[in-house]
Amino acid sequence: IIDSKGDQLATPLAYQVSGVLRYLGAEGGTLKDPQDIFIDGEDNIYIADSGNNRIVKLDKNLQFVAAYTDEGRLNNPQGVFVDDYGHLFIADTGNQRIVHTDASGAYIEEFVRPETDMIDESSDFAVRKIFLSDQGYLYMIKGQQFMMIDAYNEFKGYVGANEVGFDLMRTLIRLFASEEMKRRIATVDPPPYNNFVIADDGMIYAVAATDSAQIRKINSAGKNLYPEDYIAETIYDTDGFTTSPNYVDIAVNAEGIVSVLEQKGGKVYQYDQEGNMLTAFGGIGNKQGKFVLPVGLAQNSAGQVLVLDQSTGYIHVFTPTQFFTEVEAAVSLYAAGDYDAAHEKWQEVAAIDVNYPLANRGLALSLYKLGDLEGAMTYFELAKDREGYSTAFDDYRYEVLREHFFLVVLIAVVIIGGAIFLFFFLKKLARKVLDQYYYGGDKK
Repeated sequence: IIDSKGDQLATPLAYQVSGVLRYLGAEGGTLKDPQDIFIDGEDNIYIADSGNNRIVKLDKNLQFVAAYTDEGRLNNPQGVFVDDYGHLFIADTGNQRIVHTDASGAYIEEFVRPETDMIDESSDFAVRKIFLSDQGYLYMIKGQQFMMIDAYNEFKGYVGANEVGFDLMRTLIRLFASEEMKRRIATVDPPPYNNFVIADDGMIYAVAATDSAQIRKINSAGKNLYPEDYIAETIYDTDGFTTSPNYVDIAVNAEGIVSVLEQKGGKVYQYDQEGNMLTAFGGIGNKQGKFVLPVGLAQNSAGQVLVLDQSTGYIHVFTPTQFFTEVEAAVSLYAAGDYDAAHEKWQEVAAIDVNYPLANRGLALSLYKLGDLEGAMTYFELAKDREGYSTAFDDYRYEVLREHFFLVVLIAVVIIGGAIFLFFFLKKLARKVLDQYYYGGDKK
C-alpha cells in the first residue's frame, strides 16, 4: 500500500485469486468485448457482453444461467442494472435507448431521449452506464454530470456537475487576452465521468477523467464529499514517465469501503471513507490475477471482488484473506461508532502486522473516541500522523488545564505576584545602587 507520505509499504496479502472464468460452457460460450459487470442482491452476476449483443447472467457460483438479447434487438449494450425484483435495465448503447425487461428477459418498456429543452438537440442518447435509485429515478452519465429520468421517461434534472477547476493560465488569459482568445478559453469543458454507482448511503460514488480528485462522493446537492487528498499511487507509462491514472469503475460495499479500478496499471485500489488506502492488488499481465484491459469490477456479499477484462473476456475472482477481513471489520466498526470493538479488531490486525500503518492509526482513532488521549497520542506517533497527534495533544492539554484549573490559577497568581514583587524589588534596588555609586549618596 501507499502511506500518507507516498511511500510504498509491504503488507500481508489482502486478496487471493480464487478463480478465473474463461468459458461459460456450451450454452454461454465466451465473452466478446464485454463492458460492464453488475452483481444483484442475490449475488447473481450480470455482464454486458457488448460484442455479442447480449446480457449474460451467471449465478453466484459463476455458472451460466441465461443470456438476454431482447429478441435480437440489442446493439452494443454497455451497461446493466438489476433491481430487487430481478428486472433488468439495459443500456442499449447502439440503439440509443434503455430497455426494461422482467427477470426472464421479456420486454416491458424502453426509455429514449426525453423531450426537454434542457438537452441539446444535437445530443445523442447513447447511454453507457445506468443505475436505478431507491426513488425510482434512472441515473445515467451525461458527460460532466448525471441525468435523471423518471418512470414516465420524463426528464428530472441534472446532478453532480463536474467543475473545470482553477487554472492560473486561463485566469490570466481572461484578464489580459483578446476577445477571440477569451472565446476559445470559454469552450473548455470540465472532465467527464467514467463510471458510477449509487451506494447504500444514497450517495453517488463516481470516477472522473481528470488529473486529480478522480474519486467522487456526490450528495443530493451535487457536492463532492470525498477527500480530495486521498492517497494515490504514481502511475507510469510504458516509457517510464509519470502519467495520470485512469479510473474506469467503482464499487462500494456495505461497510462503505470504496474499490476503484485503474486501467493503465491494471490495479484495484481500496479506500476507507477518509481516503486512506487499505490495499491494492492486480496489475497488467497475461497470468491469473493480472489483466490486459480491465473495464469493470463488482463486489459480492461474501466480499469477493470480480474484475472484468475487456480484451480477454475473462472474469478474475479475488477472495479476501483473513488479514483483510479483520481490516474491513475494524473499519466498519469504527464507522458505525462501536469504538470498543473497533479497538479490539485493530489490535488483532496489529498482531498480524505491527507495521500496517492503518492499524496504529485505527488504534489511535478508537482510543481518541474512547477518551484515552495519552494512548491516542502514543499510537498517532507510531502512525506518524502529525495532524492526529496535534488534535489529541490539544484536547489532552485542555483536559489537564480543566482538571487542575484552580491549581493552575493559583500558580499563575503566585507567578504574577512574584513577578510584580520582583519588579518593584529590583527597581528599588537599582535606585539604591544608583544613589550610592552614581550620585555619591547625595540624592535620595
